[in-house]
Amino acid sequence: MAYRLTVCNNKGGVGKTNLVIQLAALLAMDHGLRVRVVDLDPQADSSAAFNFEINGEEDVPSVLDVIEEAYVRQRLVTGTAARAVRPCTWDVPWADKISYIPARFDLEEANHIAPNRDAFLRLRAAMTETDGDVDVILYDCPPSLGVLPQMAWADSDDVLLVTQPSFRSWRGMRRTRAQLLYVRDNLLVPDLDFCGFVVTAFREQTKNHQHWRERITTEFGEDKLWGTVPLRAHIARLDDQLKPVALLEDNAERDALIGHYRPIANRVHHLATTIVTQEI
Repeated sequence: MAYRLTVCNNKGGVGKTNLVIQLAALLAMDHGLRVRVVDLDPQADSSAAFNFEINGEEDVPSVLDVIEEAYVRQRLVTGTAARAVRPCTWDVPWADKISYIPARFDLEEANHIAPNRDAFLRLRAAMTETDGDVDVILYDCPPSLGVLPQMAWADSDDVLLVTQPSFRSWRGMRRTRAQLLYVRDNLLVPDLDFCGFVVTAFREQTKNHQHWRERITTEFGEDKLWGTVPLRAHIARLDDQLKPVALLEDNAERDALIGHYRPIANRVHHLATTIVTQEI
């Protein structure tokens, strides 16, 4: 059974998708883990990072199809995610270790699903018995507290929060944690909790950034701080291009930038392999 990690924050633009793509690449490249990214954001940016052409692949099953097919005649249907899995097409030796389930803009329609308990368990049902070929599943969530992230939480082992050192990002984290606790207590996932957080776009010399990183760390726990990714032009450009650092051709630049993400990937690797060992 794969280790499932949801990456989220109610605040948009904090680098959630970028982190998901970086983690998928490093888990495959460094650790040889088989990774599946599930795109739960109607913006479909992680799908685009895998070169999924929304306008040219209308007939390809998407995550919305997966969710809709998981509920028929008032009953949950398991395993519907299997037919939506697509291979990674990056030109690297370890691309065969990565797969994904794409999203389209019509995923917004999932928000109209009736707000009952079955609705929040549909993704869990869809993913049931479809992970025998992967070690880690990463859920890339939209900047929302609605049905889509809650579906991911209901099928997750852990939740990783992503924030920037600012008031609005801190507020988004607090809202996300509060909603997460509601899901834990009411939607049949009693062990669910956030395992850590990552601070992105950090400027070491900026007092305001120092203040907010310290405040966030104090409130959420220093032991929960998995890493700090600095604000760099190269990283911002890669984020805009939806491109993982591992695909850079410049070895020196790649190695310098990977250093910001590798400790985070190592943490995920530790959790994933620990859970697998415990289950065996």
